[in-house]
Amino acid sequence: MVGETVREFGRKVFAMLPGVVLSDMNRYILESPEGRKWRPAFRQVFEEGRDLSPRSIVDLTINLVSGKADRLTGRLFQATRDFGEIIRNSEVILGEDLLTLRLRHLE
Repeated sequence: MVGETVREFGRKVFAMLPGVVLSDMNRYILESPEGRKWRPAFRQVFEEGRDLSPRSIVDLTINLVSGKADRLTGRLFQATRDFGEIIRNSEVILGEDLLTLRLRHLE
């Protein structure tokens, strides 16, 4: 587990899944012929309102560096999930080894 690997160095590691934000790159994918060809379903994310504001990613980052989630080092945090709920459920997450970030060596 990644969190275990860096613990001896006093580091906390989290993985962040930021979700989809309407950035210049994503706007290009939506508007360009190439983007429409290779990512035809991408537009649906925005049409259905499933995209996130950049602020949601900033808020997740601030929450992670605040120390509130230090017990959950090595876990995956999604910007689409309620951070407070994750913290409140930390015992279950730890007990059932949920949201654990693992690295695999592929040969």
